[in-house]
Amino acid sequence: MTTTLIGLPKTLIPPLFTALTLAPLITSTASLTHAYMEYLTTSAFLNPPPLSSRLSKAILASPSPFSSAPTTSDPETHLQKEDAVNQLKEANQLAIPAWFTTFFNTGIYSVVALNTLTLSFSLANIYLLHPSFTTRGSIARRWYVIGAAATAAHYAFVPLVGRSVRALVGLCSGEKGEGRAEEWLREWRGWHGVRMGSVDLVG
Repeated sequence: MTTTLIGLPKTLIPPLFTALTLAPLITSTASLTHAYMEYLTTSAFLNPPPLSSRLSKAILASPSPFSSAPTTSDPETHLQKEDAVNQLKEANQLAIPAWFTTFFNTGIYSVVALNTLTLSFSLANIYLLHPSFTTRGSIARRWYVIGAAATAAHYAFVPLVGRSVRALVGLCSGEKGEGRAEEWLREWRGWHGVRMGSVDLVG
C-alpha cells in the first residue's frame, strides 16, 4: 500500500485532511458558545428578574402550583417587592462568591482544553499537512494564522480578569475587603464580554 511522508495510506489523506481543516472551526465555535453561556449565567446575578417580559407574563398566566393566588397590586405589595429585591441583593453577596468559585474551578478546564485544541489544529493546518497553506499570501493560511493568533490572545486577558477572580474566591473563603460581590462579578463580566466579542469571536 502506498503511504505518504507521514506514514498514512494515501486513501486516508482526503478524509483526514477534511477533518483537520474543519477541526479549528468546530472547537472555536464550541469555545465561543461556552463563553456566551458564561456571559448569560453571570448576567443572571446582575440583572433584575424580567418579570415584566412577555415570556414571564405568559408563564404567570398559567395555573399556579401554589395554593395562594397572587394578590393585586397595592402599596403593601409594592413594599414587599422592594423588600424582596433588597433581600436578593444581600443573598447575592453570599451566593455569587460561592457560585463563581465552583464555576471557575470547573469551567476553566474546558476553556483551556478548547482553546488548546483550536490553537493546535490551526498550527497543524498552517505547518503540517498541505503545502498550499504554507505558501506566502495564501488566503487559507492567512485565516488560520489569524485564528491561531486570536486564540492565543485569549490568554492575554488573564491579568485583566485576575483581580476580580481573586476577590470573588477570597469572598467565598471568608475574606473581608472593599467592594461587593456584584461589583466584582460585573467587572469580570465586563472583561469577559470584551474578550468574547473580540478574540473569541475572531478565533
